[in-house]
Amino acid sequence: MSEIAMPQHMLSAILIMAAEAGATAAMSKAGLQRSTICRQEANRLYGRKKVDRWILEGSIKKNKADKWELDRMELEVLHKTGTNPSLSLIRQKS
Repeated sequence: MSEIAMPQHMLSAILIMAAEAGATAAMSKAGLQRSTICRQEANRLYGRKKVDRWILEGSIKKNKADKWELDRMELEVLHKTGTNPSLSLIRQKS
């Protein structure tokens, strides 16, 4: 097994994101929040400029029924990696 070296602040950010993603998934599974949100709600939570940029980049798309039902976890990952410069490098590589 190989080891990966990374700065402690980057590891901390990844672990926090993982914990938040787990909490969001658990709340969706328990029925406390929907796993998808509409575009209007995404605009309210993350800002219209960001949502429009993600659409232009092709990061988010309409569903098969041609509706803006956006995956909450996907949006959160886009938001977190876009606001943290060290994590945006990870997003670009994948």
